[in-house]
Amino acid sequence: MKTILLFACLSLSFTLNAQTLPDSVAASVMEADRTFWEAYNTCDVEAMLPFFTQDLEFYHDMNGLMNDMERFEEGTRKGLCAEGGNRTRRAVVEGTVSLHPVPGHGVIMEGEHWFFETPPGGTEYRTGRAKFVHVWTQVEGEWKMSRVLSYAHRAAPPEVTTVSLSAAELERFCGQYLGQGSGALQIAKGDNSLTLSSEHFSFTLLPTDDHTFALPDRPITVRFQVENDQVIGFKVLENGQEAETAERVAE
Repeated sequence: MKTILLFACLSLSFTLNAQTLPDSVAASVMEADRTFWEAYNTCDVEAMLPFFTQDLEFYHDMNGLMNDMERFEEGTRKGLCAEGGNRTRRAVVEGTVSLHPVPGHGVIMEGEHWFFETPPGGTEYRTGRAKFVHVWTQVEGEWKMSRVLSYAHRAAPPEVTTVSLSAAELERFCGQYLGQGSGALQIAKGDNSLTLSSEHFSFTLLPTDDHTFALPDRPITVRFQVENDQVIGFKVLENGQEAETAERVAE
């Protein structure tokens, strides 16, 4: 009975603490978070690094554990923010962020966010979604992250606006094609979609009009060419620029 009462008291204590995080503390943590991500989205490494403690532990479900600040800084400069590379932007998923006090230490922030990529000279596209947990603590009056968890990474859902095509409309695109750079290609029909494949890759294409299809998570479109009501080939456009052409192969 004493054990049950002890756990009940502990549970009540945590509940009360979660309900009594001062508004001023919540506001200051959110402002620190906003400022950090502003630096992240502009790849301002000098502004980003002060938001982490020297004993940072960064847990990532794809890249493992990073707990060496020198390596973390080097990886940021040469990877995420490498000169001439892709640029990454993060945006919070609205309504997912919550704050929880850690008495005597700081605040736990958890939520979900989107990630976007912009290739050099290209157009931004959404790459994925993930969950996060950040442990914020105050060091000499400044909020810093001491523990970071980034996990449950998954591909972004389609951003394209699709149209519905009949089975017959989809069927007319199916068959064998020969790409200038890709070699032998196959187009097959799916559920209001097409599959473009070769021996090296397979992509799902979603219809955006009666002869144009898009990859749902990349800035790539496939436009079929039609002459005399016959599909004779297609062009692949990436960021609006022609990346590949393919001719239909007679069967």
